[in-house]
Amino acid sequence: MALENKKIKKAYPEGLLTTTAIFSLCWFLENNLDYRNYTINQPWKNIILFLLVLEASIIFFWAFTSGPQRSKTQLSIGVYSFMRNPVYFTIIFHATLFSSVLMGSLLFLCVVPLQYAVWLRLIRREEQSLVGIYGQEYLDYMLAVPRFFPWRRL
Repeated sequence: MALENKKIKKAYPEGLLTTTAIFSLCWFLENNLDYRNYTINQPWKNIILFLLVLEASIIFFWAFTSGPQRSKTQLSIGVYSFMRNPVYFTIIFHATLFSSVLMGSLLFLCVVPLQYAVWLRLIRREEQSLVGIYGQEYLDYMLAVPRFFPWRRL
């Protein structure tokens, strides 16, 4: 079967919908129930928010300029040589931490493990379809490059 005929089961549509639902629920609970919030002095809050947006922007830009992943040599270029899912990593961690700092919400900090679990389930399904398309080449890539955190490469 030609590569063009095989479909990759993308994780982001279902993941973004789930993330939006989780964020909406957190926002609703924050505004309608008396949850404890934390405060950060304004200059530090702005610095933290700026750094989170800067890092997320760099990861997004690097991921989108690394090009399409069509062969073994292209699987390991750019940010994809450090982590397999840089865009999902940014959505899971940066968006949640940004929301927590912006709103001063402890509830958003507690959502990080839930976000991770939801996206991990979706990413595993996507990786199965990629193994079906690329075969041993993608299995080797999975062994060489970690899913999110580039610690294994060090």
